[in-house]
Amino acid sequence: MKNSIFAGLFLFSIISIDPAFSDFESFDIGTTYTLTYLASLSSGAIESTTEGFVLKEKVTISPSDTLTAENDTLLINPQDEFNNPTLIIKGRLCAFNMRFRTNSDPPLNGQSGNQIYVTGYCHDGMAEAVLTSCTLQNLFIGISASHGGKVDIDRCFFQNCPCAGLFLHSQGKSEAKDSFFDHAGVVVNSSLINLHHCTLKSVGMNVTDLLEGSSISHCDISQCMDSGIYIREGARGEIRDNEIHDCSYGVVIASNASLTLQGNIIRDNLDGGLFVTEKAIPKIRQNAFQRNALNPPRNDGNLALPAIYIDLDSQPNLGWRSDPGNNIFMDSGVIYLYYTGQKTIYAFGNDWGKPNDAEIEYVIYHRPDDLEDADGSGILSGWVILNDVISIPQSREFVLY
Repeated sequence: MKNSIFAGLFLFSIISIDPAFSDFESFDIGTTYTLTYLASLSSGAIESTTEGFVLKEKVTISPSDTLTAENDTLLINPQDEFNNPTLIIKGRLCAFNMRFRTNSDPPLNGQSGNQIYVTGYCHDGMAEAVLTSCTLQNLFIGISASHGGKVDIDRCFFQNCPCAGLFLHSQGKSEAKDSFFDHAGVVVNSSLINLHHCTLKSVGMNVTDLLEGSSISHCDISQCMDSGIYIREGARGEIRDNEIHDCSYGVVIASNASLTLQGNIIRDNLDGGLFVTEKAIPKIRQNAFQRNALNPPRNDGNLALPAIYIDLDSQPNLGWRSDPGNNIFMDSGVIYLYYTGQKTIYAFGNDWGKPNDAEIEYVIYHRPDDLEDADGSGILSGWVILNDVISIPQSREFVLY
């Protein structure tokens, strides 16, 4: 699972568009364009057809200009391996009830253009795209933003975008709400995103260096072959009040990430609910872990996969005495929490769904009981420290409001 994710990250890192080069560029004098007007200026760049408008080359909307498009179709079809038409927005795009798509289904892998690209690169203007009730379909990348470029997405539908439906990198920004991503993941690299009330199906979120102020909330993320959300490399922000289910792993937090995971329902994920790795230090509060890692016990001497797996160098905080975790674990396989590292994992004030301490200890796997108190603190290193455990019926279900 991790190898496929890293391979995907490498793919995203080599995608580039040169925003300085364009076959057609608007006049940069504060003009508002329509697709019809652009087609009349350069039919070699945009052509009007019976199917809608066809983008044939790289077209740039300059910093002072605006493109408005509504109730129509823009086909962004690759011409050949050397010509990937791209709509580059350095100014502003306002799109309502538009269909942006190719005629290729599935999209052509390896086409690095084939998208809408919002960038503030090489100018001081505010590049922005506002998409309302639009469809982006069969594009290698649906829409991307970088260098201060911002994408606002409201009630849009993304489908069959094999690289990403929404791709933010190099200080890109996005506000997205009430939208559906079907086989069209969200990729964020050194950027800011606020994703609210969205549905991601089959492909989840892949995040590197999430900027402070970012949030992912009230989303439904499901049926992902890898993880529902994969976050790494010092990511900050919040993952709050989402339902993440029926994936391989629910959430993976890696590489010094220090964000907050709070109020989520993480359920029915085949290989585990939460995987904390590579020195990550997330804060984990008020989550419900239910029916994760229900693989049958293995017969090779190894433990079945747990609801939460913490690798050797990571140290998540599942609750202090003064700030209890209030996480709830139900029907989560043989082992709820697995840790064999040298650090101390604090997990005060969680509900492990068990009636007494002895049964709770049975579902938590950590270092052997014969450890020595090396520093005389009274706390053994490599242990999961529990306190103030409350028990509730395991049949309880959870609903987000």
